[in-house]
Amino acid sequence: MGAWDGESAPDEYPQHQVQVKEFFMGMTTITQAQWLEVG
Repeated sequence: MGAWDGESAPDEYPQHQVQVKEFFMGMTTITQAQWLEVG
């Protein structure tokens, strides 16, 4: 995450690695209200 030197805003330093847990992505856009209805 972050950006190379000279390509970023001051709040994007320092560039660093992150890990993101797996997640599902739907094919249809829904609103948060719709999500809360089924969740």
